[in-house]
Amino acid sequence: AFRDDKIEDIKESFKKKYAEDDEERESDKVTKKALFIRAGVFDSGNGYHNLAIYRSDVIEIDRKMETVYEHVYTYQFSDKTGDTLVPPQIFFEEYRDFCSEYAVEHFSGKYEEDELAQDWEAELKSDEKNFNNYIITNSGVVFYFDGGSIIKDDPAIKRMKIDNDTAGPILRD
Repeated sequence: AFRDDKIEDIKESFKKKYAEDDEERESDKVTKKALFIRAGVFDSGNGYHNLAIYRSDVIEIDRKMETVYEHVYTYQFSDKTGDTLVPPQIFFEEYRDFCSEYAVEHFSGKYEEDELAQDWEAELKSDEKNFNNYIITNSGVVFYFDGGSIIKDDPAIKRMKIDNDTAGPILRD
């Protein structure tokens, strides 16, 4: 039920996002749009499970369907209680500081400066709004970043994995 409710919320968000576009293009019947959703459940091996819901917004541009936005919604659940967990229940308090430094080094080493989005470093600051989309696997932590937030003109989700040996100082038992 939780997953289905979240998917319905995503569908409503998609409809609202593109409703204004529809009003502006009322005479243009060619442009089509689609929402693709997929979900996965991952065992952390640490007493909780992760739910990841992947969203892709696709529209027709010049008779070709193109992805224009991607996002991942992630949730963690206790194996014992089934309750939703929040970052302070999984990570130590300073985890965002660690992740911020790691992410800046990771992405600046992986991409050329002219490939990076204008405000990419703001997405990686040690801030309450950052480092909240993640899953914990048996081999480490995977953080997700919205399409366009790290790489300019790229709607694809970007991932950053921190293996268990490196992530050890930020993970609570």
